[in-house]
Amino acid sequence: MKGKNLFNGFTKKNIRKAESYFFLLVIVFNMLPVLSVRFFPTLDGPVHLYNSNLITNLLFGNNGNLAHFFTFNNEPVPNWTGHFLLSLFNLFLPAFLAEKMLLILYLTGLPFFFRRLIKTISPENYFLCYLIFPFTYSYLFFQGFYNFSLSIIFLLITLNYWIKHDGHLLSMKRISGLFLLLTLIYFSHIFIFELCLILITLNILVNVISRFINSSESVKEALLALLKKCCVIILSAFIPMVLSIRYLLSRPFELKTFVDNTQLIAWLKNIRPYVTLDILAKQEEEIYTKILFYFIVLVFLMAIYCRFFKVTFSGKIPFGKRCIDTIKSRLRISDFWLLSAMLILFLYFILPDTFGSGSYISARLELIFYILLIIWLSVQLLPKWFTLLSVIVVLFCNFNLDKCYMATAQKLNLTAISCYNASGFITPNSIVLPINYSDDWYYCHLSNYLGIDKPMVILENYECGKDYFPLKWNRNSMPLIIAENVMPEQSCCKYWLNIVKGAPGAIDYIFELGRRNEKLDSCDIALKEIMLRDYRLVYQSECCKLFENKLKLK
Repeated sequence: MKGKNLFNGFTKKNIRKAESYFFLLVIVFNMLPVLSVRFFPTLDGPVHLYNSNLITNLLFGNNGNLAHFFTFNNEPVPNWTGHFLLSLFNLFLPAFLAEKMLLILYLTGLPFFFRRLIKTISPENYFLCYLIFPFTYSYLFFQGFYNFSLSIIFLLITLNYWIKHDGHLLSMKRISGLFLLLTLIYFSHIFIFELCLILITLNILVNVISRFINSSESVKEALLALLKKCCVIILSAFIPMVLSIRYLLSRPFELKTFVDNTQLIAWLKNIRPYVTLDILAKQEEEIYTKILFYFIVLVFLMAIYCRFFKVTFSGKIPFGKRCIDTIKSRLRISDFWLLSAMLILFLYFILPDTFGSGSYISARLELIFYILLIIWLSVQLLPKWFTLLSVIVVLFCNFNLDKCYMATAQKLNLTAISCYNASGFITPNSIVLPINYSDDWYYCHLSNYLGIDKPMVILENYECGKDYFPLKWNRNSMPLIIAENVMPEQSCCKYWLNIVKGAPGAIDYIFELGRRNEKLDSCDIALKEIMLRDYRLVYQSECCKLFENKLKLK
């Protein structure tokens, strides 16, 4: 009998070890869309990469005339983490590897720390943690929201830290650790920082109420426990809270746009982890995202059934008061995650999609809702056959989605390489005017690949026109081409007329992405005349052209 038990234990141990290796293998396969190409373009990714190179040059390099155009934002804005990591990697790696390192950190960190959280909540039941993989390549990730994506990892780490050390948080060591994590979330993304505080507060309330109901604690003891935990969170979050309040009060909140509920429901059904590049790719991806949605619904129903409505030992299904008593007896602390998911879902339907300078609020809430929901699903005791089926279905959909992403990445990679190759014909510290003739909105920042490994001024830098990124336009020392505080994206004609003046800051290169339209407007006509007279073609590929100012040759 002892031998049999030993054999069973040995088998179980080996199964868990094999499963952990399998999980690592899935992480590697999930990174193939990023690893299979040199560049993995996202919408804002090229801008982040370019600005991280500017940060490195402004701090450590020969910045030439960069300081005349760019300056650091003196406000501690909550968008620094991704830029800091890219700038750090840029010190010893070429730009494409620096970005790849950041993407690998994200694609490894999200499933790894999700699994760690599940193991903290339910050490013996974590096999449904594979549900996280389809959410790694989210819609927001393809938007290039690297700071937001990293903040989700830090959110999982912080929640895991809070739950793991619950009851032992009054020491300075624990408070300091929580302070560092919350500060890191703030400097990654203010939206996730606020959600993290909401979730921790909700967790405190749920735990205190649960202890009061299920134990012999008095009201005084329950309130004392509540007060202690509130003090911990206030002490830990005080500095980032002050920073966030200061940040929010200094921004306008007049602009509000809402998404129709019908559209919000459609986004929930699609789970929105698709790339809106072309209709065919979108249709193919939606096949698998819809399968995932309906399967998650099925897993949810199975979890509810197993928890609350499964046939009792007597063979009778409980009804009426007996049903209510059964539900009460089966409520657990882990149901906090379901309660949190429902709260986020409520906010998803009532909050605007755009509020002041904040945008994509609905998409952000949707992603957090699904992550909280699958945390709850992952810790439920489901039949083994159903758990195995769930893993198979999720991985089937995930790897088919990865194939779609890989095909898209390979297509965009070629354009990114062409843009990057053009930078080889640009003299360092030059001023480049990019003109985008492409009809694909996804190409609007690809010109920033010109400046990812070389110091230069690219007059298309949307981050510097905002006030919530590390770098800003240096309006005090900009040369004539950016006179009257007009940004490149607002009035290109302003700059074209300054090209021929030979003033400080005259445009050295003009970069065209895509093919020029047959119907030219007045700005295009003016630009064409100037280019014919004062510029020569120095680089050309199927998707782009680079023209050099002839004055540079003299």
